[in-house]
Amino acid sequence: MIDTSNNTIRTANAIIYRIEDNNPLFLLAQENDSSWGLPGGAKEVEDTSMSATLQRELQEELGLESSDYEIIDLSIQREFEYDHFQSSRFGKHGIVRFFLVRLVNQVDITQSAELAGAKWFPLHEAEEKFSFSHIRDGFKEVSNQVVLLQSQLSSIADPSTCPSAFIVKDGKVLKGLRNYTPDKWKEVSVWISPGGRCEPGETIEQAIRREVQEEVGITDLTILYFIGEVPGAKEGDIVPIFFCTTSQEPKLMEPEKFSEWKWVPLAEYLQGEPYSTMSPKAHELMTEFLRSKYGI
Repeated sequence: MIDTSNNTIRTANAIIYRIEDNNPLFLLAQENDSSWGLPGGAKEVEDTSMSATLQRELQEELGLESSDYEIIDLSIQREFEYDHFQSSRFGKHGIVRFFLVRLVNQVDITQSAELAGAKWFPLHEAEEKFSFSHIRDGFKEVSNQVVLLQSQLSSIADPSTCPSAFIVKDGKVLKGLRNYTPDKWKEVSVWISPGGRCEPGETIEQAIRREVQEEVGITDLTILYFIGEVPGAKEGDIVPIFFCTTSQEPKLMEPEKFSEWKWVPLAEYLQGEPYSTMSPKAHELMTEFLRSKYGI
């Protein structure tokens, strides 16, 4: 039974994508009336959360198990009114929440009788398929993030590129006390995020995952956003910054370089010192992002 509390129907829609030849493809669902939309559906009374709604719908519509994909909630939603008088939902308020879904296994999509079809489309084709403007608008906002992120991660950079992972978990950001020496930069200890210099032939994604694993032992890094880039500490260096999450705890993997790693509450980080010492521009960039995206 659909949850219609407060005369509102809440819907979870999945923007499912995979990468082919470094370009994202998006999975759209065709309804039995031949219109195209996104996989997903309305929250039912029994669903404990919108994520639970999405997981149920993905299994029912496409035969996907929770182990086949990773759900990323980007806190993007659209509100609208059901105004088609022939619809059983006429007169109700609608809220659709968009989830980015990244397939982690090679799986065959098995569509159910609920759908007339399911097909992968490149971005420019997918944007033209939607029948409803609120779905199209939400898709564009999320897919633009995917395209921007993928273009950065797939770039092969030279050693002057030093990607940085701003890793957040439970409202806290991971910071390490790095002890620099004159041969590396200068005699100073500063709080920094995991990251480091690209090796020849590496993509930025390969570099950031390698550096995070080497420095803190984290292997389940989820890279959500490309925030921007700032100049590095050394002349000519560039630091692209990525917003990431993890379910793991950091380990002190390089005690010869770091004194400790710790989780810093975001509110404390935003205050500045000592976390802005290494790069005031990076701190300014992250502060703007956190305040605009999460209202912190």
